[in-house]
Amino acid sequence: MSNEVSLSFIEQLQIVCKSGCTAENRPYLTGVSRYTETAILARPSCGMWNCPSCAARNAKRWIARIINHINRVGGEWYMFTLTAHEKWRGTDASLINLRQGWKKLYNRMREKFGVSSYVKVWEMHADSSFHLHGMVNRKIPKKWLKKNARQCGMGYQVDFHLVNNAGQVAGYISKYFLKSQEQGKKWQFPKGLRRIEASRDWTKLEDLNTDGILVEWVVNQTRECQLRVAAYYKSMGYKIVDTVVENVREKNIVTARETGKNAVSLPVDNVPRTDTYSTPKVGIRG
Repeated sequence: MSNEVSLSFIEQLQIVCKSGCTAENRPYLTGVSRYTETAILARPSCGMWNCPSCAARNAKRWIARIINHINRVGGEWYMFTLTAHEKWRGTDASLINLRQGWKKLYNRMREKFGVSSYVKVWEMHADSSFHLHGMVNRKIPKKWLKKNARQCGMGYQVDFHLVNNAGQVAGYISKYFLKSQEQGKKWQFPKGLRRIEASRDWTKLEDLNTDGILVEWVVNQTRECQLRVAAYYKSMGYKIVDTVVENVREKNIVTARETGKNAVSLPVDNVPRTDTYSTPKVGIRG
C-alpha cells in the first residue's frame, strides 16, 4: 500500500477490503426467507488474518469495537509502544519475549495504576521482529513504564502519549495494521497469531436487529448447484439476491439469467438435487 501516499490509512484499509476473499475452499450458501419470499446467494469470506481482504475487514471491525468501548467507558486513553529485548530479535523470539513481558508488566500496571482495560496490536518491522502497540485507560509515567518494561525482560525503547480523539485511534490502528501487512508479505506471520487482542472486559459489538426475520441456510457444494437452487426459487416467484459474482463468465451468466439472452438451461420443475443440507434457522445479519 506504499504507493497510496495521497490516501489516509483508513482509505487504504477500505481499498484492501474491496479486493475480495482469496480462499478457495469456501462453501456456497443459499439463504431462503419464507416470510419475505427471498433467496440470497452468498459465499462467505474465510475470516482469516492471513487473507488480505478478510484481515482488512477484521481490522475495520476491531476499529469499530475499540471506538465503541472508548465512547462507552469514557475518560482519558493513552497509547503505548513496547519493544522486544535486544537479545530477542526475529519473529519467534520477539513474540515470545513480548508475550511473557506483557503479562508481567500488565499485572504491575493494574496494581500500581488501576489499569482495567487494554487493547494491543502487533506490528512487524523490517527485521521481522515484533513491536507491541496498545491503549490503556490510565496515565502512566513514561519513566516508570521504561524501567518496568526492562525489569519484565523487554526492551528499553518505549513510548506513551495521550490519545486526543476516536479518529486518532482509528488512524493508529489502521497504520499499524497496514505496516504489518506489508512486512507480512516478506516475513511469515506465526500461525494463529491474532493481530489485535483486548482485555476480557472489552465491549463487544452488538448483533444487528433482525426484526424477527428467519432465514434457512442451505450449503451447496458448487456454484452450479447454487444456481439451480436459485432457478427453482425464482420459478416459485421468489426474489433472488445474488451476491456471488466470481469472474467475467459468472457476470455473463447472471446477465443472461436476467435478460433471457443465451440463458442457461436450469431445471425448475422439481427441487434440484444438490447434495445440500439445511442448518438451523437463524436471524439475518447484515
